[in-house]
Amino acid sequence: MVYNRRRGTAIVESHEGFLVVSENGKSFLLPGGGARQGESRESAAIRELCEEKTGLKSSQSTYLFSFKGRVHKSYNGKGNFRDLHKVFLIKTSGSAKPQGEIKHIAYYKGSEANLSSSAKKIIEKYQSLKAQLTELTCKHCGAPLKLTGSPIFIKCEYCQTVNHRK
Repeated sequence: MVYNRRRGTAIVESHEGFLVVSENGKSFLLPGGGARQGESRESAAIRELCEEKTGLKSSQSTYLFSFKGRVHKSYNGKGNFRDLHKVFLIKTSGSAKPQGEIKHIAYYKGSEANLSSSAKKIIEKYQSLKAQLTELTCKHCGAPLKLTGSPIFIKCEYCQTVNHRK
């Protein structure tokens, strides 16, 4: 039997790359974690990113997409699980520092860190989404849209219409 774990996953993108975290320095993940009973996956992503893992402060969170991870053996060796990710683009402030179970923090730009397969696929999906949206035009005035913040909601710089991706 496969246990499905509800996971909130954070994408924190900066000029340095994508923030990734590791407990052992060998395999890196996107920040986030399992949602507690009654907790939303957005809240879980923010809690894990800010309070428990990096010390960053969240200023804005935007839902991006869902992602189904591959089946893994559980950490305690008793069964299998799969992460059902809800992925959020999170704007942060502060300086990332390893805390608690996280011993290493890195920024991924394409090959610097050894990413888990799910982290790599999530980043690739986000980059693809971002690339698609940078080529869009405003639904109201036809002006080209520039991706400056959320890849889901884009405000036209010309007519100020908010365009959204369905």
